[in-house]
Amino acid sequence: MPNPSILYSNVKKLLTPFVCEKVLFLEGGGQMFICQIAIGTMIALKFGESGEGSLTKGEAELLLFFISAYVAAFAGSWGPLGWSDQVKFVLLRFDLQVKLSMLPKLAQVFFFFAGFVLIMTVFIAFFLPETKNLPIEEISKVRKSHWFWTKFVPDVTTQS
Repeated sequence: MPNPSILYSNVKKLLTPFVCEKVLFLEGGGQMFICQIAIGTMIALKFGESGEGSLTKGEAELLLFFISAYVAAFAGSWGPLGWSDQVKFVLLRFDLQVKLSMLPKLAQVFFFFAGFVLIMTVFIAFFLPETKNLPIEEISKVRKSHWFWTKFVPDVTTQS
């Protein structure tokens, strides 16, 4: 079976010149969120609080599909686009510490991370101005005209 991460990232690499990065972030974030919820729900329904249970072959294949779809979505959006966009736009980083009591409850971990995928995707939707095909010199003008970042970007006047 081909690696979904490699396949999807190559498809996204081909699409990037034609589709704005924001759309790729939002599509990937939506797909990652759906996969996280599906994985967490399947694990919660099958294994519950006790952690005891089993999956049929069909259920195991469906779970593997959602895991592969999550990996593919990350590989085609948040993985490489997060690096490529760092040059143009600085994202806030949060260091989070998970309580150890949450770790044994595997389903809750997936819901926990699905929540952060949702937060990241909403952040991109509202706070990342589109900069596709703009020269680096124009980026500050785009940020200055954005409804939120205009408060933080100083007016730059050029001297002739």
